[in-house]
Amino acid sequence: MSENGSSQEYWQDVEDYATTALDPDHWSNDTDLSDRVHELVDQCEWVIYDWRHLKVLEHTDHFDAYEAMGGLHPSDTSVQTILTGCAYYAMVADVESRIARMERD
Repeated sequence: MSENGSSQEYWQDVEDYATTALDPDHWSNDTDLSDRVHELVDQCEWVIYDWRHLKVLEHTDHFDAYEAMGGLHPSDTSVQTILTGCAYYAMVADVESRIARMERD
């Protein structure tokens, strides 16, 4: 993990997560694609490390993805909890967008 959270690093991780999500050898047959993406993003350093949340929001193509995905939970009252949710939804949207492009190609 780089300590700078560069755009290049972020987009390489998005690419890697999309590739992994589509890899049938990595998952059981009954694991839905959306569950695969959730698992990958939920456990990634971009979401679990607080200092990376703003980096996600800086690099993402889906800054407001949390709105399209149902918004944040009403109990999310701390700034850190809100940033975590925003970073998570943004990265999920980026990975899903990359998967869609990969499936078209």
